[in-house]
Amino acid sequence: MSTQKTVLITGCSTGIGASLVTAFQKRNHLVIATARNPSSLSQFSSLPNVHCLALDVTSASSIQACVEQVGKILGDGPDDEQHHHRGGLDYVVNNAGMGYDMPVLDIDVEQAKKVYETNFWGVVRVVQGFAGLVVKAKGTVVVVATSLAYLNWPYKSTYGTSKAAVTLLAETLRLELAPFGVKVLTIVTGGVQSDFLAKLTDVKLPETSLYRGVEKQFQSSAVMSGEKFMPTVEYAEQVVTDIVGGKEGKVWRGSNSVMARLAVSVFPQWVIDRIVSKDTGLDQLAAMQK
Repeated sequence: MSTQKTVLITGCSTGIGASLVTAFQKRNHLVIATARNPSSLSQFSSLPNVHCLALDVTSASSIQACVEQVGKILGDGPDDEQHHHRGGLDYVVNNAGMGYDMPVLDIDVEQAKKVYETNFWGVVRVVQGFAGLVVKAKGTVVVVATSLAYLNWPYKSTYGTSKAAVTLLAETLRLELAPFGVKVLTIVTGGVQSDFLAKLTDVKLPETSLYRGVEKQFQSSAVMSGEKFMPTVEYAEQVVTDIVGGKEGKVWRGSNSVMARLAVSVFPQWVIDRIVSKDTGLDQLAAMQK
């Protein structure tokens, strides 16, 4: 009897998370799809081998409740006809994320803290909460990161630094979990077609901002060129292949991710500065000061 693999994914209501659910489910994995609001997961209700649970990565009590529910789904006894997974989680995919674009001078610190609560501390909470189940399965912890963690992209410092922090966290965790037979894989993500970017379109600069003269460029740079990015389904298929294939460490996926990797390792800083500053309005702003 083959053992069915199990996966828990955070942030599954839309975008990358939703596509990951489908990609794992198509490969006959038992998928536990989670989101802060489980009603947003109704699209998966008719799929076999998919369980939809509430999970708010910023809430310790929500995580604990989810851990208990997952334990019941997986079963804690020996292998039997109903539970083929011996109570362990083979993969935990930390996908839930939050964006925030703002010049450093205009950052709302309380809003930035919320980004870190989701993007960084949320991963810490989830990893700690589900560690027992992952260790039991000698499974894999996956962190969805971003190439923006490596690039000094104007206006994206809050998001980029939160992901830079979680990337270093994941690489450290990889060493710390190795003695227990657990792998850690970081997906350094480039451009992916997702409504994640659309949520950034209504961001407005404060009235007192020094960047008000280029607000249109600021707003358009928040969205970037999403239509040119890799389709979410294609990205998810690549990532699931990486995960089930046993990869660990860092892999670079999504549009321009390989170029970003090359840039940070080969290009001089002035070249990177020119690339990331293009169409951000900073050159116009400089001209206004003369």
